[in-house]
Amino acid sequence: MARIRTTKPEFWTSEQIMECSPIARLLFIGMWNFCDDGGNHPASARTLKAEIFPSDDFTSSDVQRLIDELSSNNLITLYTSENKDYWHVNGWHHQKIDRPTFKYPQYSDDLSKPPRRTLGESSPPEGKGMEGIGNGRDVEGNGENRSSDTSTSVGASATEKTDDDKNLREPRSRHVEVAIFLRNLGVKPMTSMHPNCIEWAGNPKITDQLLTAAVETARQYKTEGDIHPNYLAPIVAELLLPKRDDNTWKRTHEGIERKGRELGLFANRNEDYPAFADRITKEIQKRKREGAPA
Repeated sequence: MARIRTTKPEFWTSEQIMECSPIARLLFIGMWNFCDDGGNHPASARTLKAEIFPSDDFTSSDVQRLIDELSSNNLITLYTSENKDYWHVNGWHHQKIDRPTFKYPQYSDDLSKPPRRTLGESSPPEGKGMEGIGNGRDVEGNGENRSSDTSTSVGASATEKTDDDKNLREPRSRHVEVAIFLRNLGVKPMTSMHPNCIEWAGNPKITDQLLTAAVETARQYKTEGDIHPNYLAPIVAELLLPKRDDNTWKRTHEGIERKGRELGLFANRNEDYPAFADRITKEIQKRKREGAPA
Protein backbone atom coordinates (compact mmCIF):
# COMPACT_ATOMS: atom_id res chain seq x y z
CA MET A 1 0.00 0.00 0.00
CA ALA A 2 1.33 3.41 -0.97
CA ARG A 3 2.38 5.84 1.76
CA ILE A 4 2.61 9.59 2.06
CA ARG A 5 6.21 10.78 2.49
CA THR A 6 7.67 14.25 2.86
CA THR A 7 10.61 16.07 1.29
CA LYS A 8 13.03 18.45 2.96
CA PRO A 9 14.12 21.62 1.15
CA GLU A 10 17.74 20.44 1.36
CA PHE A 11 16.86 17.64 -1.04
CA TRP A 12 16.94 19.92 -4.09
CA THR A 13 20.43 21.31 -3.46
CA SER A 14 22.04 18.00 -2.53
CA GLU A 15 25.07 17.26 -4.71
CA GLN A 16 23.95 13.69 -5.37
CA ILE A 17 20.47 14.82 -6.37
CA MET A 18 21.76 17.59 -8.64
CA GLU A 19 23.89 15.04 -10.48
CA CYS A 20 20.77 13.11 -11.46
CA SER A 21 18.57 13.97 -14.41
CA PRO A 22 15.20 15.58 -13.54
CA ILE A 23 13.24 12.45 -14.46
CA ALA A 24 15.52 10.30 -12.27
CA ARG A 25 14.84 12.64 -9.35
CA LEU A 26 11.11 12.22 -9.94
CA LEU A 27 11.48 8.45 -9.98
CA PHE A 28 13.47 8.58 -6.74
CA ILE A 29 10.76 10.57 -4.96
CA GLY A 30 8.10 8.27 -6.40
CA MET A 31 9.88 5.24 -5.00
CA TRP A 32 9.39 6.55 -1.47
CA ASN A 33 5.61 6.26 -1.83
CA PHE A 34 5.78 2.60 -2.80
CA CYS A 35 8.61 1.40 -0.54
CA ASP A 36 7.66 -0.32 2.67
CA ASP A 37 8.39 1.37 6.00
CA GLY A 38 11.97 0.05 5.84
CA GLY A 39 12.64 1.86 2.56
CA ASN A 40 12.62 -1.29 0.44
CA HIS A 41 10.98 -2.14 -2.88
CA PRO A 42 11.08 -5.23 -5.13
CA ALA A 43 13.72 -4.79 -7.83
CA SER A 44 11.28 -4.78 -10.73
CA ALA A 45 11.51 -1.97 -13.27
CA ARG A 46 8.19 -3.11 -14.75
CA THR A 47 6.41 -2.77 -11.40
CA LEU A 48 8.00 0.59 -10.71
CA LYS A 49 6.96 1.86 -14.13
CA ALA A 50 3.35 0.87 -13.49
CA GLU A 51 3.37 2.51 -10.07
CA ILE A 52 5.07 5.82 -10.84
CA PHE A 53 4.61 6.36 -14.60
CA PRO A 54 1.33 4.56 -15.34
CA SER A 55 0.30 6.84 -18.23
CA ASP A 56 3.71 7.84 -19.56
CA ASP A 57 5.31 6.55 -22.71
CA PHE A 58 8.15 4.83 -20.87
CA THR A 59 9.37 1.28 -21.15
CA SER A 60 10.77 -0.92 -18.42
CA SER A 61 14.19 -0.43 -20.01
CA ASP A 62 13.80 3.33 -19.66
CA VAL A 63 13.01 2.91 -15.97
CA GLN A 64 15.97 0.55 -15.50
CA ARG A 65 18.30 3.18 -16.95
CA LEU A 66 16.94 5.67 -14.42
CA ILE A 67 17.49 3.10 -11.68
CA ASP A 68 21.11 2.72 -12.83
CA GLU A 69 21.45 6.48 -12.60
CA LEU A 70 20.18 6.51 -9.02
CA SER A 71 22.43 3.59 -8.19
CA SER A 72 25.50 5.30 -9.65
CA ASN A 73 24.82 8.25 -7.37
CA ASN A 74 24.52 6.02 -4.28
CA LEU A 75 20.85 6.84 -3.77
CA ILE A 76 19.64 3.24 -3.87
CA THR A 77 21.22 -0.14 -3.20
CA LEU A 78 20.38 -3.52 -4.69
CA TYR A 79 20.29 -6.45 -2.26
CA THR A 80 19.11 -10.04 -2.41
CA SER A 81 17.03 -12.14 -0.04
CA GLU A 82 15.94 -15.72 -0.73
CA ASN A 83 16.93 -15.42 -4.39
CA LYS A 84 14.81 -12.28 -4.86
CA ASP A 85 16.22 -8.83 -5.56
CA TYR A 86 15.14 -5.64 -3.80
CA TRP A 87 16.07 -1.98 -3.89
CA HIS A 88 16.81 -0.10 -0.67
CA VAL A 89 16.62 3.69 -0.47
CA ASN A 90 19.87 4.78 1.13
CA GLY A 91 19.47 7.03 4.15
CA TRP A 92 16.01 5.74 4.99
CA HIS A 93 17.01 5.83 8.66
CA HIS A 94 16.19 9.53 8.53
CA GLN A 95 12.52 8.56 8.42
CA LYS A 96 10.63 8.73 11.70
CA ILE A 97 8.07 5.95 11.72
CA ASP A 98 6.40 5.02 14.99
CA ARG A 99 5.03 1.61 14.11
CA PRO A 100 6.54 0.44 10.82
CA THR A 101 5.31 -2.39 8.66
CA PHE A 102 8.09 -4.33 6.97
CA LYS A 103 6.44 -5.77 3.89
CA TYR A 104 9.71 -6.98 2.38
CA PRO A 105 12.90 -8.54 3.80
CA GLN A 106 14.80 -5.69 5.42
CA TYR A 107 18.11 -4.44 4.09
CA SER A 108 21.22 -4.72 6.25
CA ASP A 109 24.48 -2.94 5.45
CA ASP A 110 26.34 -5.66 7.34
CA LEU A 111 27.39 -8.04 4.57
CA SER A 112 27.86 -10.85 7.10
CA LYS A 113 24.20 -10.77 8.08
CA PRO A 114 21.24 -11.76 5.91
CA PRO A 115 18.35 -9.32 5.45
CA ARG A 116 16.06 -9.20 8.48
CA ARG A 117 12.68 -10.86 8.10
CA THR A 118 11.20 -9.94 11.47
CA LEU A 119 8.08 -7.81 11.09
CA GLY A 120 7.44 -4.93 13.43
CA GLU A 121 4.06 -3.75 14.63
CA SER A 122 1.79 -3.00 11.74
CA SER A 123 1.14 0.60 10.87
CA PRO A 124 -2.30 2.12 11.50
CA PRO A 125 -4.67 1.54 8.58
CA GLU A 126 -4.74 4.23 5.92
CA GLY A 127 -7.83 6.00 4.68
CA LYS A 128 -10.65 8.04 6.21
CA GLY A 129 -8.71 11.20 5.50
CA MET A 130 -6.14 10.45 8.21
CA GLU A 131 -3.15 10.88 5.92
CA GLY A 132 -4.31 14.25 4.68
CA ILE A 133 -4.33 15.91 8.09
CA GLY A 134 -0.76 17.00 7.56
CA ASN A 135 -0.08 18.19 11.12
CA GLY A 136 1.65 14.98 12.18
CA ARG A 137 -0.61 14.42 15.21
CA ASP A 138 -2.79 11.45 16.01
CA VAL A 139 -6.57 11.62 16.33
CA GLU A 140 -6.40 12.24 20.08
CA GLY A 141 -4.24 15.30 19.41
CA ASN A 142 -1.54 14.20 21.86
CA GLY A 143 1.27 15.29 19.54
CA GLU A 144 2.52 11.82 18.70
CA ASN A 145 3.47 11.19 15.10
CA ARG A 146 1.64 8.50 13.20
CA SER A 147 3.24 5.72 11.13
CA SER A 148 5.05 6.42 7.89
CA ASP A 149 2.95 9.37 6.83
CA THR A 150 4.89 11.82 9.02
CA SER A 151 8.60 11.64 8.41
CA THR A 152 11.75 13.53 7.91
CA SER A 153 12.85 13.67 4.33
CA VAL A 154 14.60 10.85 2.58
CA GLY A 155 16.28 13.67 0.72
CA ALA A 156 18.41 14.32 3.77
CA SER A 157 20.23 11.11 2.97
CA ALA A 158 21.38 12.52 -0.32
CA THR A 159 23.88 14.75 1.44
CA GLU A 160 25.65 11.76 2.91
CA LYS A 161 28.44 10.09 0.95
CA THR A 162 28.33 6.32 1.21
CA ASP A 163 30.90 3.67 0.44
CA ASP A 164 30.40 2.48 -3.15
CA ASP A 165 31.73 -1.01 -2.49
CA LYS A 166 29.44 -1.31 0.53
CA ASN A 167 26.28 0.10 -0.95
CA LEU A 168 26.48 -1.07 -4.56
CA ARG A 169 26.87 -4.78 -4.05
CA GLU A 170 25.20 -5.79 -7.31
CA PRO A 171 27.31 -6.41 -10.43
CA ARG A 172 27.68 -2.98 -12.00
CA SER A 173 27.38 -2.22 -15.68
CA ARG A 174 30.40 -0.58 -17.26
CA HIS A 175 28.77 2.84 -17.57
CA VAL A 176 27.94 2.81 -13.84
CA GLU A 177 31.54 1.85 -13.06
CA VAL A 178 32.87 4.64 -15.27
CA ALA A 179 30.56 7.21 -13.63
CA ILE A 180 31.63 6.23 -10.12
CA PHE A 181 35.31 6.03 -11.09
CA LEU A 182 35.34 9.50 -12.64
CA ARG A 183 33.36 11.11 -9.83
CA ASN A 184 35.96 9.80 -7.39
CA LEU A 185 38.61 11.52 -9.53
CA GLY A 186 36.75 14.83 -9.33
CA VAL A 187 34.89 14.75 -12.64
CA LYS A 188 31.46 16.28 -11.97
CA PRO A 189 28.63 16.35 -12.76
CA MET A 190 29.04 12.77 -13.96
CA THR A 191 26.27 10.17 -14.01
CA SER A 192 25.88 6.86 -15.79
CA MET A 193 23.41 8.55 -18.15
CA HIS A 194 25.78 11.33 -19.21
CA PRO A 195 26.47 11.07 -22.98
CA ASN A 196 30.24 11.12 -22.44
CA CYS A 197 29.97 8.36 -19.84
CA ILE A 198 27.89 6.21 -22.19
CA GLU A 199 30.38 6.77 -25.02
CA TRP A 200 33.44 6.02 -22.90
CA ALA A 201 31.86 2.95 -21.32
CA GLY A 202 31.08 1.53 -24.76
CA ASN A 203 34.65 1.87 -26.02
CA PRO A 204 36.85 -1.03 -24.89
CA LYS A 205 39.96 1.06 -25.60
CA ILE A 206 38.99 3.50 -22.86
CA THR A 207 40.31 1.85 -19.72
CA ASP A 208 40.51 3.13 -16.17
CA GLN A 209 44.20 3.81 -16.78
CA LEU A 210 43.44 5.97 -19.80
CA LEU A 211 40.74 7.89 -17.90
CA THR A 212 43.15 8.44 -15.02
CA ALA A 213 45.77 9.77 -17.44
CA ALA A 214 43.16 12.09 -18.96
CA VAL A 215 42.21 13.49 -15.56
CA GLU A 216 45.86 13.95 -14.60
CA THR A 217 46.41 15.85 -17.85
CA ALA A 218 43.36 18.01 -17.18
CA ARG A 219 44.70 18.79 -13.70
CA GLN A 220 47.76 20.37 -15.25
CA TYR A 221 45.50 23.13 -16.54
CA LYS A 222 42.70 23.07 -13.96
CA THR A 223 44.38 22.56 -10.63
CA GLU A 224 41.35 23.17 -8.40
CA GLY A 225 37.65 22.36 -8.40
CA ASP A 226 35.67 19.78 -10.34
CA ILE A 227 36.46 18.86 -13.92
CA HIS A 228 33.44 18.93 -16.22
CA PRO A 229 33.03 15.85 -18.47
CA ASN A 230 32.97 18.07 -21.56
CA TYR A 231 36.32 19.53 -20.48
CA LEU A 232 37.73 16.01 -20.24
CA ALA A 233 36.32 14.76 -23.56
CA PRO A 234 38.93 16.24 -25.96
CA ILE A 235 41.75 15.00 -23.72
CA VAL A 236 40.34 11.46 -23.80
CA ALA A 237 40.01 11.69 -27.58
CA GLU A 238 43.63 12.85 -27.91
CA LEU A 239 44.90 9.99 -25.74
CA LEU A 240 43.06 7.53 -27.98
CA LEU A 241 45.00 8.67 -31.05
CA PRO A 242 47.87 6.34 -32.00
CA LYS A 243 51.16 7.68 -30.81
CA ARG A 244 53.69 8.46 -33.50
CA ASP A 245 57.43 8.59 -33.10
CA ASP A 246 58.60 12.19 -33.12
CA ASN A 247 61.88 12.21 -34.95
CA THR A 248 62.15 15.96 -35.43
CA TRP A 249 65.12 15.96 -33.06
CA LYS A 250 67.17 14.31 -35.80
CA ARG A 251 66.83 17.36 -38.05
CA THR A 252 69.41 19.52 -36.30
CA HIS A 253 72.63 19.06 -34.43
CA GLU A 254 71.12 20.86 -31.46
CA GLY A 255 68.17 18.48 -31.51
CA ILE A 256 70.43 15.43 -31.52
CA GLU A 257 72.47 16.77 -28.63
CA ARG A 258 69.34 17.65 -26.66
CA LYS A 259 67.81 14.21 -27.21
CA GLY A 260 71.05 12.61 -26.15
CA ARG A 261 71.11 14.61 -22.91
CA GLU A 262 67.52 13.56 -22.17
CA LEU A 263 68.65 9.94 -22.37
CA GLY A 264 71.94 10.51 -20.57
CA LEU A 265 73.95 9.89 -23.74
CA PHE A 266 76.80 11.97 -25.08
CA ALA A 267 78.75 11.81 -28.33
CA ASN A 268 81.94 9.83 -28.27
CA ARG A 269 85.23 11.21 -29.56
CA ASN A 270 85.33 11.14 -33.36
CA GLU A 271 81.60 10.18 -33.47
CA ASP A 272 79.76 12.27 -36.07
CA TYR A 273 76.15 13.42 -35.67
CA PRO A 274 74.54 10.75 -37.89
CA ALA A 275 76.29 8.00 -35.91
CA PHE A 276 75.32 9.62 -32.60
CA ALA A 277 71.69 9.91 -33.81
CA ASP A 278 71.71 6.24 -34.80
CA ARG A 279 72.98 5.28 -31.33
CA ILE A 280 70.25 7.39 -29.72
CA THR A 281 67.59 5.70 -31.88
CA LYS A 282 68.78 2.23 -30.81
CA GLU A 283 68.69 3.30 -27.15
CA ILE A 284 65.10 4.55 -27.56
CA GLN A 285 64.04 1.25 -29.15
CA LYS A 286 65.77 -0.72 -26.39
CA ARG A 287 63.98 1.22 -23.67
CA LYS A 288 60.61 0.72 -25.38
CA ARG A 289 61.18 -3.04 -25.45
CA GLU A 290 62.07 -3.00 -21.77
CA GLY A 291 59.11 -0.77 -20.90
CA ALA A 292 61.32 2.05 -19.65
CA PRO A 293 60.58 5.71 -20.47
CA ALA A 294 62.26 6.82 -23.68
